[in-house]
Amino acid sequence: MVHIGKLTSADLVKYQLMQEPFELMPKLDKAVEPDFRPMITSSINDSSYYQIVCNAQAWLMGYISRISLKQMYFNTITKAVVYIVKRMVENTNIKKRDKELFDFIKFDNLNMLLGGARKKGAPFGARRLIQNIYLELKELLGDQYQFNHQYAKCLLWGIEELEEPRRSNELQESLQSAILATQIVDDLMTKNEKNPYLAISFAHIQFTLSMIYVKRFFFNQSQKTFSEAVEQLEKALRLKENQNAYELNDDITNDDNDYSVSKFIDYLVSPESQNYSTTLKKQISWIVNFRYQYTLRNK
Repeated sequence: MVHIGKLTSADLVKYQLMQEPFELMPKLDKAVEPDFRPMITSSINDSSYYQIVCNAQAWLMGYISRISLKQMYFNTITKAVVYIVKRMVENTNIKKRDKELFDFIKFDNLNMLLGGARKKGAPFGARRLIQNIYLELKELLGDQYQFNHQYAKCLLWGIEELEEPRRSNELQESLQSAILATQIVDDLMTKNEKNPYLAISFAHIQFTLSMIYVKRFFFNQSQKTFSEAVEQLEKALRLKENQNAYELNDDITNDDNDYSVSKFIDYLVSPESQNYSTTLKKQISWIVNFRYQYTLRNK
């Protein structure tokens, strides 16, 4: 059923399946459900009006998400992902290879695939698993800006919950990876200035750098870390590709342990941030006004 994606009423009779599918459906949630569309468009192979459809992808993603919590599958999942990436790299169709490879190693996609381990307190969660996957892929993909950018983002995930010195070490590693990604894109843009995808990637990396500098300020507050965070955030927001970044108004996580760009901009309007140079105050004013205009546009 998972393989073919559906089970028609003719199949139910053929395989003598009576009560079993209907007992399983509630347990599988939306992965398996009744489908009455054949009532409108019946086929010559099965004119029956009733079938059960199975969203195999949803089921498999849910299954992988659950087992990623278990230490016994840790190395198996890591090796499987690395194996898939190696096969992708061998694809001679460069255009297709690069797109599929980037989609596969994208942090958001790996996070979604292994998302069951996002639960707080999980002993072997997705954060550790995905970081391990990136470390295993570093030798193979370390010269690609997409990989370095995604690895930098991965290291930021849940970093507030880490203890020192691990927190500072991983933040520094994230910074180095994002800087390397910037340098690679810079080189590529010099050779191919008209490529819009490189400009988009460059802008997104700059925003990730902003997130890194903002977190570094909250972890170690000083005039130096504050100035660096303001300067990088202004630089990122002046790029048109970042002007609709949803992180500007992140009201999902608003607790004391939230060191987001949104919280940093909130901090910019507080009394603590007023005793700075004229140049810095102009940068602060521009950032605060930018988010105000963003909020008005997205009401």
